[in-house]
Amino acid sequence: MRIEALAAQIPAWISQNGPEGDCVLWTRARLRRNLAGQPFPARAVPAELRRARELILKKLSVRPEMRGSGKIRLDIAGAFEQRLLAERGLAAEDFPAQPRFCAAAVSPGEEVCALVNWRDALSLSFTGAGLCARATLEAAARFDAAMGAALDYAWDRNFGWLSSSPENAGTGLQLSALLHIPCLARSGRAEGALKNLSNLRAGWKADGPGGIFPDFCEIFTACPFGSGEEAMLENISSAAHFLITAERQARDWLFSGPRAVSSEDEAWRACGLLGNARVISYEEARGRISAVLMGLAAGLPLPVRREAALKLFALCRPAHIAQGCRPPGKRKFNPAAVTAAERDIRRAAIIRAALKA
Repeated sequence: MRIEALAAQIPAWISQNGPEGDCVLWTRARLRRNLAGQPFPARAVPAELRRARELILKKLSVRPEMRGSGKIRLDIAGAFEQRLLAERGLAAEDFPAQPRFCAAAVSPGEEVCALVNWRDALSLSFTGAGLCARATLEAAARFDAAMGAALDYAWDRNFGWLSSSPENAGTGLQLSALLHIPCLARSGRAEGALKNLSNLRAGWKADGPGGIFPDFCEIFTACPFGSGEEAMLENISSAAHFLITAERQARDWLFSGPRAVSSEDEAWRACGLLGNARVISYEEARGRISAVLMGLAAGLPLPVRREAALKLFALCRPAHIAQGCRPPGKRKFNPAAVTAAERDIRRAAIIRAALKA
């Protein structure tokens, strides 16, 4: 798969309105595994990394879940392409020490992504629409069991599955979910709500720009070492439901009484600006798209479909926009050389076209 094909691909969760979909965009289960008898990627020599990469990619290729998947070798891709993977949430923002021996295999709808030789020999992530932690974890467990039968994983009877990050030892599992909580942010209740997540053994981080308490927030299981899968499921589900309840209460408060007019006005103005802007930054685009999604969740009859807004949310990020700036018929093209001003002009054009359609 060429990186521009991945940049144009639409994740399956965008078109699927899963459970609690007004607040939860996706849920993800990530498993980290290493190979027995081999050094972890950060300490392995080139021959060991090449051998592990070819073995794991071969075993992945026979899995039915990966049929039609695209494979990206990071020794061919550069730092910009790695950035694009990070923007899609398929890889961490801090890149591996030896990227030229890494690879990524991505299923057509991005429900399954496998990173090879990133931090661990194999990092499997499974993504589902809405709040679906149990279903996502069960899919991950089935896939992992099949891969474990084909590969000899590093395991210790005292520590469980071994990982390059000690906090991921044991199950090697982390559960996360991306939430949209604009009403909590606008009502001033986000700080208190997010602080309470530590009591539920969950952490959180901002998804992209937007300040300390953003509209988009990724929550994840914290301190997984020593925790079993059921405990982690309970933690992520409790944290998500806590924020969902708080967001819906804040939504009712913002869209009722004297506050309703200004809240509705923000959503309608966002539609107008997105549909007519000739230049728009990534930060502003995310804020306006968030306002549109907020209005749709509140039941406003906006002239934008939720799926279209989510598609723009996923594809208007800087590396994605730059990748789409390749002139027609031009073979040699460096997307990293595209300026911020050029990206802002193209982003506005893409958004106008999408909303018009």
